[in-house]
Amino acid sequence: MLPLLSIIFVLTFAFLYKYLVFIPLIFGLFRLIGSTIVFISFSWLIAKLIHNYISSRLLGPIPASGKAIFITGCDSGFGYGSALELNKKGFRVFAGCLFPEGKGAKGLRSSVNYKDKLHIIKIDVTKDEDIEKAFETISEQLTKSGDCLWGIVNNAGIPRVGKCEWGSFDDHYGQCFDVNVYGVVKVTRTMLPLLRMTKGSRVVTISSINSRMTFPDTSAYSMTKAALTPFQDALRSEVDSFGIKVISVEPSFAATPILEQSRINSLYNKIYDDSTLEVKKAYPNSDKLTNGLQLLQAIPNKYLSMDKTYEIVINNIVKSLTDYEPPYRLTCCPLVISILYSIYPILPSEWTHLILGKWLVKLSQIFGD
Repeated sequence: MLPLLSIIFVLTFAFLYKYLVFIPLIFGLFRLIGSTIVFISFSWLIAKLIHNYISSRLLGPIPASGKAIFITGCDSGFGYGSALELNKKGFRVFAGCLFPEGKGAKGLRSSVNYKDKLHIIKIDVTKDEDIEKAFETISEQLTKSGDCLWGIVNNAGIPRVGKCEWGSFDDHYGQCFDVNVYGVVKVTRTMLPLLRMTKGSRVVTISSINSRMTFPDTSAYSMTKAALTPFQDALRSEVDSFGIKVISVEPSFAATPILEQSRINSLYNKIYDDSTLEVKKAYPNSDKLTNGLQLLQAIPNKYLSMDKTYEIVINNIVKSLTDYEPPYRLTCCPLVISILYSIYPILPSEWTHLILGKWLVKLSQIFGD
């Protein structure tokens, strides 16, 4: 129906353009408006490039001396990598780990350049007592060292995959929001008193391209990342008078444990297995469904250099903490994803449904083998 209506509209418009004199006037107005938009957009792009060059290259990175960073989710992934890199640059790093004696924490202790500037802090961002204890520990250590809390990196997060009806509400949606949304808000609220003491300090939150693009079977995860966008936008205005800068880092497919195929499959199957019998009957052939999920990951695993994306994310986390004027949003993805990501919000919903809901699986079948 939609393609037919589109054809009818084009033919009608062509007829009107040929036989009605006012149509060229309308086109002239459209050209004027379009030219103005293009001119403003191009000017803004040039100004942004000049601004970024001055901030990153001419002014150079902000000195790390006397500055501390608190990072959540340092057991693995982006938290682990950014903790190592920031310590290497001379920052005092408070690495929040769910398991302070686990493999990740031990790896940090043995791998950092400046062992006296690494502090492992036990934190579960869903537990208020852990967050308060982390605040007390950081405050005490800063008093001893004379450093300031220069930034926090809200990195802790968990994935969820599966159909909307699958599993229990708490396991599928509740826990995901507890960690990915409420954990970010609670940590930020708790640490703001320390951040307000230093003009120029940073709140960095690891979001995702899922905040603006929703892939099949990721409704819970995408909702949590989308919720971070208005939080960051509002917070940016609320703390601007204190000189605090708020930055969102938005990765695409990167080589972290959260995207390991075995882990995704395990989560997918667990949520399906926890579903009611009625739901399982509605969605039979769970093996076929798992194969479909693997197809969706085939293209990023094979063509999009997930290791390279991981490096870009770590570099952008460091950039958000060391540039004098960091961008509000730092998108971390290959060019092809970046282009789609840029135009996706303005595409008609019917197109986005076709692209991500139908064509993506077919493209994965063709190119993922």
